[in-house]
Amino acid sequence: MTNRLTLLIALMAASILPAADKPKEVLTGKVVEVAEGDMMTILVDQKKHIIRLNAIDAPENGQPFFKESRDALSKKVNGKAVRVEVIGMDRQGREIGDLTLDGEFINEWLLKEGWAWNFVKYSPTKRFADIEKKAYDAKKGLWADPDAESPWDYRDRIFKEKHSKK
Repeated sequence: MTNRLTLLIALMAASILPAADKPKEVLTGKVVEVAEGDMMTILVDQKKHIIRLNAIDAPENGQPFFKESRDALSKKVNGKAVRVEVIGMDRQGREIGDLTLDGEFINEWLLKEGWAWNFVKYSPTKRFADIEKKAYDAKKGLWADPDAESPWDYRDRIFKEKHSKK
């Protein structure tokens, strides 16, 4: 009886939980704004969607290479038709997704060009780490700075500085 109950519970859970590797939604639209090197707004059927790119993290406003990272992404995708596989939402209510332009995986392109970090906390595979390492070794993009600070360390440092003054 216990084995049957366990099997029944497992089957019920599998039927209501989404597969981790499948998108929840696929959006096709035009990029109308690039706010950061890992965030943009796309227009789909007259509705704006703010997209945060999955598994990467680009320099924050105030960090070295913020403008270069944002401009590289903007030059690549702004005004163009893109496809986004939405995998979820972040704490700010932005859709998190994998972006492609004419079949090119843009999240990966940003890593290859050295304009973003592999966001280890959210990166599902070793592949992104390997791509980041190649950009690092070639000193591409932000990796030209040997002391490049990751965005998560930068955010943490700024938060601590801000709250230590109180």
